[in-house]
Amino acid sequence: MELNIEAIMDDIRAEIKEKGYTADMLSFSDVMGISTDGSEEYNSKEFEATLNTANEICIVPFDPPMSGNPIALFIKKVIRKLIRFYIRPTVEQQNDFNAQTVRCLNMVGRIADDIYSRPSTNELEQRIRLLEFKLETATKENSELRSRLDKLESVVAERATEE
Repeated sequence: MELNIEAIMDDIRAEIKEKGYTADMLSFSDVMGISTDGSEEYNSKEFEATLNTANEICIVPFDPPMSGNPIALFIKKVIRKLIRFYIRPTVEQQNDFNAQTVRCLNMVGRIADDIYSRPSTNELEQRIRLLEFKLETATKENSELRSRLDKLESVVAERATEE
């Protein structure tokens, strides 16, 4: 099945016009915490620190410590024992999900570090230009040396025939 993107975009534009939306209405960047202007730059140290925190807290303890007066503690313990059979599977599922998510984030971190440690396109283009210049220079010098060698060989050959 082939998608016609222009037809889809025309439908979207028609719907926008039909509903009367304008550019001054709420956009994604107006929503608190969402940045769409590209100002959020990758910071490997910040990413690593956040990832370390996620690795440390990804497991939700089933029996977190309780506090309070002795009567409240007793009531809390009784309630916890009564609902344990119901809560334990949910906590285990949440812990599995958290662990898988953190594993994925660790992989994303390695990929991001790999991508951001690569040279930029401009750096690669500069290296290519430099290598092309060096190749051109070496080719010219090689041609000059070959012609000098040919001349020397012809001089040596002439002297050898004269003797």
